Amino acid sequence: MGLFRYFSKEAKDERKRASAQKRLSNMYYQSVERMGAAQEMAELAQQNDAQALQILLQRFEHMNPSATIDRDEKDYVVELLAGIGSFAIDGTRDYVRKTAEAIYWPMRFLQKVLDEAEFTAFLAEVLAETSEDYTRDPKKKLGLVQLAGEHHNDDVKKEILRFVNDYDEAVRFHAIDVALRLEIDGAREVLLEHWVSPQEESGRIWNQLADAFISRGWSVGDKAAAVKERLPFGATVNAKGIVER
Repeated sequence: MGLFRYFSKEAKDERKRASAQKRLSNMYYQSVERMGAAQEMAELAQQNDAQALQILLQRFEHMNPSATIDRDEKDYVVELLAGIGSFAIDGTRDYVRKTAEAIYWPMRFLQKVLDEAEFTAFLAEVLAETSEDYTRDPKKKLGLVQLAGEHHNDDVKKEILRFVNDYDEAVRFHAIDVALRLEIDGAREVLLEHWVSPQEESGRIWNQLADAFISRGWSVGDKAAAVKERLPFGATVNAKGIVER
């Protein structure tokens, strides 16, 4: 029975997956070997092999020392995924929801195969599922927030305001930038509350908010005293509550 099992399709596919995962995750192999492994996993994924699809998607998690090779290989994986069809779309959606890794490339694939409304609705869903609490590596959140600046509907805009209060300073900075660029309703109030919050200690964000209020002529209302403590050199709040230089 052991011999029959070894030569069965299931056992052969299992060995293919193990070999491909080793090659796809090792940047010291030749590019042609990694791309051969990617092709093998795409062929299995076309037979609705979920494990093979996940192995193929994991190529996005590794960075080749050569930026050109890295980009070319990931572009090739995107093309392979597009050739698989709806099975790859559903699997990639699930991957994006579950991964803690950067999501630029899997989202690039979804951009390629979904229309703008579908893609933006999915982005809103993932943002809604993402906490603004501490995470060891915020690269996924950063990627989502940056995508929101390019693909947005009302649900995306609502979620972006949550990330103004994210644990990570870089996420907060980019969320504030997106909220300002998209002119999200209610942004002034949320940003003002955050500016005077004792939890915000980043000088970079204090300066970012000061520039935003100055350029837009926004009033700080009854928060003038607290705002004055967080203004950059040369800025002040006038009698009307307007921040100016």
